[in-house]
Amino acid sequence: MLVATCAGGALVSCAERRPPAPAVAPVEVGYPATLDPKAPLLLLVRPALLRRDEVFGPLVSALSRLAASRGVTGTRELEAFESAEELVIAVDESSDLATDAALLAPASGVVALRGVRADLVPEKLLDGDGKLLFRGGRPRGPVTEHEGYADEPLALFVLPRRTWVVSFGAAVPRARAALADGRPRKAPAFDPDALLELFLDGPRLVARVPRLAHGELGIGRRLDDVRLVLRPGRGGLTLVLTYADDDAAAWAENTLSRVVRAFARRLSGALAWLGDATVVREGRSVRARVAVPARIVEALKGLDVRDLVESLDAPRADAGAR
Repeated sequence: MLVATCAGGALVSCAERRPPAPAVAPVEVGYPATLDPKAPLLLLVRPALLRRDEVFGPLVSALSRLAASRGVTGTRELEAFESAEELVIAVDESSDLATDAALLAPASGVVALRGVRADLVPEKLLDGDGKLLFRGGRPRGPVTEHEGYADEPLALFVLPRRTWVVSFGAAVPRARAALADGRPRKAPAFDPDALLELFLDGPRLVARVPRLAHGELGIGRRLDDVRLVLRPGRGGLTLVLTYADDDAAAWAENTLSRVVRAFARRLSGALAWLGDATVVREGRSVRARVAVPARIVEALKGLDVRDLVESLDAPRADAGAR
């Protein structure tokens, strides 16, 4: 009895001296929670890195100046996009990508921005016509929701750490529910060094371009997905095709190699560099990579906004003359 009493006293004493368990920090929901897990199209752009890139920075700056010269960059909407650290566009599964119109203006989706400039105010965002986009915000926990002025469903969710999520169409109620639910979702596996990365669902791409399923361009058989990655500097473009099995990947490797050889024979001038691509297979994936040639690097470095203006205005002038 004495032993039991002493042992109990020791346990009580230890419990009294034991430090309290650390508080569990609340999970911070990020933009991935608002994305459609079956999105047929994902586009990652890192505007800040693009602006600083030695090869593509001059092009981005020239395009920005071109937009300013045409009265476009007066819109805070464009400023928010081009000054963000990262921009992710996700087209919803409900959007039919079988037509050009649906590809350019999908019915439903999300535009997420990370690293938004701290001085930008959602209620002052303007569209391309100079009209206000969003009303004042309603706090929903750590998230503030701004309803859009448009007739179609549109909402802007301001998340912690300068993250904005613009959702439209059927994505609005889904984004609202996901943010209210609070459960995190794993972010898409983008290349950490990419300046730009495009993801396409394989079956939907083949449905849109049927000739990819057979013939000289028959790289679409049992195609799971496609990734196009633009790397910094002269890292160039990498096309990654992932297939359902090794046999389909082997077939695609041979087909893509033939296509590259055909490019090398037939292409000339500004597109000849595509014939220098290398094609390798790694299991179920086929990679085609081509570096940016030195002459294009020099051309981009010497790019002048006046050249862009003249090249865009020339077709319209010709049409008016006819």
